[in-house]
Amino acid sequence: MNIMEEKTPKGYILKINKLKMNFLVFDRLGSTVYADSEQIESIHKIPHIVFYGSGFILKRRIVGEYNLLKVSRGKILIPYYVKNNKDLHYHLLPTNEQSDMIPVKVIKIEKPLEFIRYIESGNKPDYVIIEENIDETDQAVLYDRYAQGNFIRIDIERADLVSRENYENVDEDYHSVNLNMMSGNPVFLSIIHIQNFNLSGVRQLLLDFDLDEEQISYMIAYMTIQINNSSFPSPEKNMEKMLQLRKEMNFYQFLLIHDKENCSELIDEITDSTTLNSFLTLLAKVSSMTDDESNLDMVDIQNMLYEKKEALAGV
Repeated sequence: MNIMEEKTPKGYILKINKLKMNFLVFDRLGSTVYADSEQIESIHKIPHIVFYGSGFILKRRIVGEYNLLKVSRGKILIPYYVKNNKDLHYHLLPTNEQSDMIPVKVIKIEKPLEFIRYIESGNKPDYVIIEENIDETDQAVLYDRYAQGNFIRIDIERADLVSRENYENVDEDYHSVNLNMMSGNPVFLSIIHIQNFNLSGVRQLLLDFDLDEEQISYMIAYMTIQINNSSFPSPEKNMEKMLQLRKEMNFYQFLLIHDKENCSELIDEITDSTTLNSFLTLLAKVSSMTDDESNLDMVDIQNMLYEKKEALAGV
């Protein structure tokens, strides 16, 4: 399937064409979000990034056809690690995108010959991020084979790389997202967000962390206590929102343990595209946490979701 639909935490709908490497953006009201300030071009280009060098370490779910990455105050946050450093770092690339997340294609290459073959295959990355200290001969090869390339050199041994620890004040609108980045304890963060009735912050945790079954179980248990005690603002108005979020957390948990039966029951209960898109996003997240590409349970659940999508479209 070449066309994928994703929903961002702030409610934007992205319709992504993997084959053509572009996408459309719609806001919460269904209006087109244009790619240019003149509001003429509706098709957005998927940024294409290459990290070159053995010192860069990219998590598996970041590398591939595309992944949804955060956009904050005119910058795309490209996450990466470096050898002998446990901290998550970011390279900030300029963008005019209005959505809070966009699809980005990220590739890692370590050898000159691999880079040459990649370019000669017709690939034209927008940026090539290289280590500052790679061999000068290798650098010359890269520049010669991709003369029109936009090369960015990074000294991975610098102490002032952008990291979780020093990113807190990039954008006040992203306070809850930054809080997620600053802490390694998603259960603790979920308690803070739930106490503050920051449901979008809880949803973001499901995407920011590779939660295990124990963590998501604790989060669901605390959510259930709050629901049972009506310990949140305006329970008569917000109860449904809390129940909906718990349902999404349950779906995440069932995906982790490959419980197709309970996943199927939750999918059968879907009556709107918002919930459907949320489940599709959670499926993509949990699928990215395993190296097992032949996971038939995930494929079956994905097929259930697509069948439900067709059923909703036919209503």
